[in-house]
Amino acid sequence: MIRGPFLTTVLSAAIAAALTGCGSSSPPSSSTSATPSSPRIATSLVVSFLPDDVNPVNTSKVRCLIGKVLLLKATESFSDGSSSDVTTSAGWEFTPAASATVSSGTLTCVQVGSITVNASTQECSTSCAKTGLTGITAASAFPVSLAIQTPAPSLGVGTTMQLTALETQLTHRAHQRLMQQNSVSWSSSVPNIGAINPTSGVLTGIATGFVNVTASFDVAYGVPPASVTVSVAPAPLITITGISQGQVVRPGSSITVGLVIPAGYTSPNLINPVSNGATIQSNPLSATIQIPTNFIGPLFLLPIAVDANARTVTGSDITVDVQPEVFPTFAVSPSAISFKYIGEQVYVSLKPVDSKYNPTSLYLSGKIQFTSSSPAIAKIDQEGLVTGVAVGKANIVVTAGVQTVQIPVSVASPSLRGDLDSNGILNYNDYALLDQYNSLPATTPGDARDLNQDGQIDDSDLLVLKGLCGNACN
Repeated sequence: MIRGPFLTTVLSAAIAAALTGCGSSSPPSSSTSATPSSPRIATSLVVSFLPDDVNPVNTSKVRCLIGKVLLLKATESFSDGSSSDVTTSAGWEFTPAASATVSSGTLTCVQVGSITVNASTQECSTSCAKTGLTGITAASAFPVSLAIQTPAPSLGVGTTMQLTALETQLTHRAHQRLMQQNSVSWSSSVPNIGAINPTSGVLTGIATGFVNVTASFDVAYGVPPASVTVSVAPAPLITITGISQGQVVRPGSSITVGLVIPAGYTSPNLINPVSNGATIQSNPLSATIQIPTNFIGPLFLLPIAVDANARTVTGSDITVDVQPEVFPTFAVSPSAISFKYIGEQVYVSLKPVDSKYNPTSLYLSGKIQFTSSSPAIAKIDQEGLVTGVAVGKANIVVTAGVQTVQIPVSVASPSLRGDLDSNGILNYNDYALLDQYNSLPATTPGDARDLNQDGQIDDSDLLVLKGLCGNACN
């Protein structure tokens, strides 16, 4: 018989086995434990453009008109491969700070210059890769395309031809100003055949052949250059008879002229290189010009013919002066000018009271004169640009025909240096206003924007203003 501790141990084991077989309330232990899920982390935040019907987006050159909008999108990506559109919830940042505004992803350009856009979210921390938008150019007016207008497809050796660069979003008057400021540069592919003045666009025939002429606008605007091919032919002897250079004719009148061409030339014709509504009826050796009733100014007449090689060549042009017996009555704008600081500028414009006259005709007529009663206070050029020169008062006098209009001008100076909005305090508004003219030359000695008086409005002037207003300019 077995007794003692050994029996007790055996019985205990048997009882435990029996209890296990009957089903114990204690669950069996597991050999594996649950793995916690990895947290989702923001890895990148990218700002991009959405095209719209008004401002189709060119990703290499993004342009924005002041007051117009571009559509933005902010996309946040995460470590698990997912992404989310956070356009409406993201915070938006601009450089310069006052250059633009955004609401629900709609960017409105406010200030002229280059704009950088960035976005931020609470999830995208400093370790998150952020990609913003740079190189957005904002301006008050943007070119769309550039084209070259030529009076004829060819010119003769030893003769000249005026080429014109046309910009679709500028008025004729603004285009004239563009040319005079030498914003268009001209080049010739073969200067020894056709030489072109790089600033004026006047092409001179040097030798027979073909030349490709290119016009380029300010590359900062992203406008592609335009080009045209012109042939240079032997100097023709095509002339106009029956009218003299500079002859005065009346609107609505009809003129008949003769055309003389050399032997071997055919198809003589008379054209009006600058479209102004004049109609020309060409006959075998004559032409009749019907001048519009609403046109005044120079009318260019250019004879052309076809030579023995089937090339169209030009002759000697004639310009007649279309002038009414009485110059049209006009109104001026603005009627009064009040400059807040020295150096401020504004254009004076004229508009005919009689709507049948084209406003551009007033400027083409050559009959408008701008003068100042005191150029030392306010000066004006012959395009109507008025500049405040010194504190005081003056009158701008506009004369056209028999009509004279005076525009009172007052030029003030802010009591505080750098107070360009003349509100009596220096703050960020003055800083933003000065920044709009950054990189421009001072318009006159004493220009209130040229704070260090070095003749240039630049970053150094911004630093001077920053020193004057301190934190108020932030």
